[in-house]
Amino acid sequence: MAYPRRTDLIMRVTDSCNQDCSYCYAQPHRNELAMMDSQTLVSSVEKFAGLHDRVNFIWHGGEPLIAGKAFYEKAVALQNGYASHCSFTNSIQTNMTLADDEIIEFLIGRDFNFGTSLDGPEDLHNLTRPLIGGGDSFRQVMRGIGLLRDRGKDLGAIAVLSRPSLTRIRDIYDFFKKEKINFSLNPIMRHRRSLETSFGISPDEYTAAMIQMFDAYFYDMAPIVRCDTIDDFVRSVLTGKPRGCEKMGSCIGFYLAVNPNGDVYPCGRFSGEDEFKLGNINRDSIKEIKNSLPYLRLQSRSHENISGCADCEVRNLCNGGCAFSAWGQSGDYMDKDHFCESYKQIYLYIARAVRGELEKAKDGKSTR
Repeated sequence: MAYPRRTDLIMRVTDSCNQDCSYCYAQPHRNELAMMDSQTLVSSVEKFAGLHDRVNFIWHGGEPLIAGKAFYEKAVALQNGYASHCSFTNSIQTNMTLADDEIIEFLIGRDFNFGTSLDGPEDLHNLTRPLIGGGDSFRQVMRGIGLLRDRGKDLGAIAVLSRPSLTRIRDIYDFFKKEKINFSLNPIMRHRRSLETSFGISPDEYTAAMIQMFDAYFYDMAPIVRCDTIDDFVRSVLTGKPRGCEKMGSCIGFYLAVNPNGDVYPCGRFSGEDEFKLGNINRDSIKEIKNSLPYLRLQSRSHENISGCADCEVRNLCNGGCAFSAWGQSGDYMDKDHFCESYKQIYLYIARAVRGELEKAKDGKSTR
């Protein structure tokens, strides 16, 4: 079996979290006692080191900083022990509320990259991302970001687009611009807990919100931050190639996710779902994991075998969307993404806007 030169490994170091986000798709599997054990950490480093030139570890959760400094000291020491086999990079996706000087100094000193979750202005963020017990989290997040910036380190943020966000799109853009934080804007995942809340949004609402964000960002004459989600849409329109894991039809081959007990899944979104379990990193070889039936089934997913995609004019850019989003909505990962029609309308709107600006540029009249 041939392996890619680079792979991304999502390490779900704990299911525990100190926040109680209204839309968290991982909520059904939260186990406050689950923490990644030493054997799982060793197996993950050891088994991937010999197969790839570069392995990017994405430390995730739950909230990964709950694991503490000693956990990451051990992880880095293990990676250093296999440095002759391949190169390692590390990213951590943290809510930043537990950041302190000691852990930040350590992670920056080992070249970790940082990402966080921040839903926009203080009132909006506190509504959607409260602490366990109901406390506000915004100021703790911003304090953690400040610890990074005091040391010359920056980060990107994921903002989740939920119902309370729909009337605040301009506020969200202005907030990230004011704070100079690059961001992505991702729709709330349609799955379990989020289906039971009032925070879910329809495809039409998602389309309208993303078009509003595109207009704010694309026509900003003094942009100082990136909206990575919009950039991906624009690059896809310009290159004719999909951008973002959810537009690949099947993300199989791009990621694997390892749970605290060593169970392996196609990505972090599928973690804990028994029908998508690929094996266990402590018991199974990578070859066995990639030859598992769920892996092979997901690998076959593309716009060519998803109903309704064959005649779509943007099928090569969307590829039926995210398998998890399709499965979470209908129970069938071979369906289209819940937001598939949204993607189409967004691509078409952006294509018209980009063509219009290119035509204006030819005439020296571009507004950008």
